[in-house]
Amino acid sequence: EGGENDAVRRVFGEFDKDGSGLIDVLELKPALLLLGIEADYGETRAVLTRYDADGGGTLDVTEFAALVAELQQGKAPDPKLSEGT
Repeated sequence: EGGENDAVRRVFGEFDKDGSGLIDVLELKPALLLLGIEADYGETRAVLTRYDADGGGTLDVTEFAALVAELQQGKAPDPKLSEGT
């Protein structure tokens, strides 16, 4: 399991362009694409909001890991279902 966490941290680090330790909506969009989810800005924001446990408007590595874990379990978030929430 430790290897999986390392992989998630590595991917997270690649998309955390400003090194803040957080991924914002602009950094999340290409990460979603890499994970196989094509989303426009509004859809990306909806996915971010869904996994943003602390309501900070960004994803930390733990929140990002929750998104990745759901994708690996085949529970891919459909951004179109989250819109308007």
